[in-house]
Amino acid sequence: MIEPLTLDLKTFHCTLLRLDDHTYRRLRQHSVPISENTALYWELEFPFQRDPSREDERLSLPKAYVALKTLFGPSGDAFDDWKGSFVFAFFLKVAKGDQSFAYLLNVHDHRCNIEFDVYKIAPPEAGYDTHCYHEPFEAEFSRAEIDYFIAYFYGFLIGFFKAVKEQYDEPFFKQVGSESALYGFQDGRFFEEQYHEPEEYEAAVKAHAAHCKPTAWPSPDELLDEVQARRAERLRMIEHLVAALDQDLLQETTIVRQLQAASWQAGFRAGGGAERIG
Repeated sequence: MIEPLTLDLKTFHCTLLRLDDHTYRRLRQHSVPISENTALYWELEFPFQRDPSREDERLSLPKAYVALKTLFGPSGDAFDDWKGSFVFAFFLKVAKGDQSFAYLLNVHDHRCNIEFDVYKIAPPEAGYDTHCYHEPFEAEFSRAEIDYFIAYFYGFLIGFFKAVKEQYDEPFFKQVGSESALYGFQDGRFFEEQYHEPEEYEAAVKAHAAHCKPTAWPSPDELLDEVQARRAERLRMIEHLVAALDQDLLQETTIVRQLQAASWQAGFRAGGGAERIG
């Protein structure tokens, strides 16, 4: 299991635990979307748009994808494959002194822009509308703290990519159809391309696809081993997640009860037994 990543942000700490799509969706049902500061994304990107010589400092799509995949494993599948190309979901624990608060973080690309969506985990009885944006809860994770965390994580990913790029050797290419954009790693170099003519874009997609070697289909035994490994991994992840939640914070909520039930079921399935009903 990939270990959680803890970032020390002076007055508070943020711990990131990677979630699979299934667990993220369940927690998202009990979480409140926090309104975005769109100006922050502009501030992160604007210096590089004005000065192309600073491109090395920009978190481009290939940099973000390689850094996130190397740190946290493969991308999830829960994204719009016309407007995006990857998603990495996390349980986010915000710790201040002896208090901690439960959030979600969803890092994905949307129309070639990298976004960091934050959600507050809240039990149903709290009465929040989980489909409407809410202003930050200032006593828990203020707007200034969210912005600082995102900017720090943005820089962290750039720094991590710089540390691993010379050793990276796994060819790939991804596409963002809505923007006629392609990016990836081929022939020992990272690339990022955008086309204005549909014909040119389609030709480039075919060329890159032909360049990448097809992956052989796994055997039935390999597929079974993969399914069992994923079930065992989900069990470890859920147990780690339950342990990460402050018991004083969420012990009696529906969320923890559901996670504990899911942990029992995942463990029973991984061991080859039947699922408990009810």
